[in-house]
Amino acid sequence: MPKDGFPELVKLYELVGKTQDVQLIQGAHFPHNYNHVTRVAMYGWMNRLFKLGISEPILEEDFELLRAAELTVWDDQHPRPASGLEAEQAFLAQWAAQIDQSLALPTDDSAEARQQKLKLIGEGWQSITAWADSMRGHLVTSGTLKRESESEGKKRADVYLAVGKNADAAEAESWQKRIAAAAGDASRSTWSLVAMDPVTGNEYAEAPVVRNPRPAAAFTYGYNAPPVVRRLGVLMDGLEQVRSSGGEGIRLVASDDQILLALLAAVHSPQVVESVVWVTKNPEIDPLRKITSIRDPQFIPNGLRYQGFAGLKSILGERLSVVKP
Repeated sequence: MPKDGFPELVKLYELVGKTQDVQLIQGAHFPHNYNHVTRVAMYGWMNRLFKLGISEPILEEDFELLRAAELTVWDDQHPRPASGLEAEQAFLAQWAAQIDQSLALPTDDSAEARQQKLKLIGEGWQSITAWADSMRGHLVTSGTLKRESESEGKKRADVYLAVGKNADAAEAESWQKRIAAAAGDASRSTWSLVAMDPVTGNEYAEAPVVRNPRPAAAFTYGYNAPPVVRRLGVLMDGLEQVRSSGGEGIRLVASDDQILLALLAAVHSPQVVESVVWVTKNPEIDPLRKITSIRDPQFIPNGLRYQGFAGLKSILGERLSVVKP
């Protein structure tokens, strides 16, 4: 912290002429806790900050320890609310329903209301995908980009995302035939792309999580991008290479396993991804709604807050087309 973090904070406070309002109390030789030395430093800091006028150093004094019965606010008239995982899940489900209702896109919405909601949904998803920009630079180790055919004249490109591990041999063969058939279109160059998670080295491995007895996403994803966003960084590297090779108008082609990644790319960089083609037998599926674990490789914190998969499709509008295999 003295060399990485605090100097930057000082520079930030210098911008507003308040360097006296930032301070680092060093105690890295202590275990991670809020010990007496740290508390005494805090008392003095708060005393000066709020101009309390107390003589320093402010030392702690003995106090009477109150028991639970004396501290609690719960009684027969004010019972303790339910707690535990089931209570949390019920609360979050209710909260999500309220948010869903506020951002829903009913057919009787006015054009102005719909546009405003789409703007909020789009900004929300872009705030999620922005983390992918810090995940760039892993194409060589975590991706495979192959040019399947070259185009003639106007530079347009189709980029096929590889079918996933759930595909059987027949589906994988069908996908390759689709790529081969597309390669016969001289108006567009054809590419195939595999984007793996730089952390696990896999597209579908369960996400590693912080060791904690409570399965809370915040412990892991407060500081770490989710796997699908890390893969998005690899994908964007691949698309940038396609662009540098002359593929200006990029159309992503994805199966069910890859459609979430494709939509994220289209929302993250609309100036790069011109459109998305979803090859599916069932356009009603929702890969986000079926997720039950924070370790799922397609789990996205806050994803459902912005209308989930349906929100992504709404943002794309006519830029998304659906075709059957």
